[in-house]
Amino acid sequence: KQGEALFALEYASVDAATRIWTDGGGSAQGWGFFSKLQKRPGDAMFTFGAVLRCLASRHPDWAAGELGVGASAIRAVQVLDPAAARLRKALGSVDPSLELS
Repeated sequence: KQGEALFALEYASVDAATRIWTDGGGSAQGWGFFSKLQKRPGDAMFTFGAVLRCLASRHPDWAAGELGVGASAIRAVQVLDPAAARLRKALGSVDPSLELS
C-alpha cells in the first residue's frame, strides 16, 4: 500500500542475544525480562543491525535499488513502512555493514 516498500535482506548482524531469544537462557542468568522475547519454532528472529535493499516502493522517499540500515526481522523479503521501521538510507561511499558499527 501507499507509504510502504518491499525490501530484501542483504545482511543481518547476529549477536549473543539471539541465543537467549531461542533457548530462554536469560532467566537462568537472572535476566527475566528476556523471557517475553523468547522465540518459538516458526517465529521470525530480529536483528538490530540489518542492511536491506529496496526492491519496489510506494514510499515517496525510497526507490528500488537503494540500501537502508536499521532494525528488522530476519526475513528474506518483507514489506515495511520505512519511516515506521526507522530505516535510514545507507551512504553510497561506505560498505553498508560498516554503518552498523
